[in-house]
Amino acid sequence: LIIVDRGSPAFARTIPIGSDDVTRIIARTLEIQVELAEQAKSKFGFDATLGDGVTARLLQDDETIAQLIRGMHHTIAYWQTHGSDNRPLTHAWLTGGGSLIPGLISFITKELHLDVTLGNHCQSIEDHMDPPLPPNFVTAIGLAMRGA
Repeated sequence: LIIVDRGSPAFARTIPIGSDDVTRIIARTLEIQVELAEQAKSKFGFDATLGDGVTARLLQDDETIAQLIRGMHHTIAYWQTHGSDNRPLTHAWLTGGGSLIPGLISFITKELHLDVTLGNHCQSIEDHMDPPLPPNFVTAIGLAMRGA
């Protein structure tokens, strides 16, 4: 989780929960193979209107997902009390391959009470990219830009 203040990264915290964890939660809870769980994540995810809402319910009720949300809340609270000059955080971008999980943006918007959107990971280089790179290249893009 990176907090950007006035256009520059101001605070970063690693929350070691990601898209692969979502796949494992689905596989474990539904007692299915990881490959099928990956398909269910990509097709239904957190969207309660898809697939009878089964994956959405099990993910929203899972303790690992609750830990992810708590970690985000703690990071935001820390930033607001120690680094933000009392300015509230109002917006969040999701990036990376996991940001495309159906319903994830809506779920995090509801849980964090923030305006959450899909981040534009190619914003500073998009004029030079045809076609644009998918969100799962965000780390590679960031590392390349830092080295440039």
